[in-house]
Amino acid sequence: MGFFKSGFTVLAAVALLSTQPAARSAPLDAPPPAAAPVLDRLPAVAINDNRQAAGTLAGGTLTLTLRARVGVWRPEGAGGPALPIEAFGEGAAPLTIPAPLIRVSEGTDVAATVRNELTSTMRVHGLCERSGTACAPIEIPAGETREVRFLAGKPGTYHYWATTTGMPLQFRAVGDTQLSGAFVVDPGRHRSESRPDLRNHRLDEPHARSVETDRERG
Repeated sequence: MGFFKSGFTVLAAVALLSTQPAARSAPLDAPPPAAAPVLDRLPAVAINDNRQAAGTLAGGTLTLTLRARVGVWRPEGAGGPALPIEAFGEGAAPLTIPAPLIRVSEGTDVAATVRNELTSTMRVHGLCERSGTACAPIEIPAGETREVRFLAGKPGTYHYWATTTGMPLQFRAVGDTQLSGAFVVDPGRHRSESRPDLRNHRLDEPHARSVETDRERG
């Protein structure tokens, strides 16, 4: 008798479960929940034509303020795709690609302040005297600011760059590939207060070129 009671209980439970609506499972090819940043809340990234040098020159010292954060870049124009990208900007000015141009005369002191408004530690390379020796990178944790001061060094066309992935320049990931800018040291006009007229000047002209070694790149 007990056998029949237990059997009846099992059958009743199965019947009850069969009347409940089955939970819908997501298709196997359904994408995971989106975690992309809200693009309309990010600042726009402007195109830098490298015709305006950044910073303020006074008393033989260039004072420069840079910040890094995520912005929206539209490489194909206003109607093209919007890409979240890490970029540099000067002070409160818009973020730019390439990063703000640093251009000084030989012998100029450079006093740079760099703020990391990103969510990862940023390692900055190339903000140092160009003398043929290795440049020590600057580590800037998220939300922090670092100051650095150095002489411009030898005349030439160099660059500065940063990474948030810890990768070498040529292996940076998608997000930090645009954290790069030109650093030009002009010959002569030692500690001059004048700035070169860049309106009709291109950085790829022969007199502005300089071969930068791997050691100098930092």
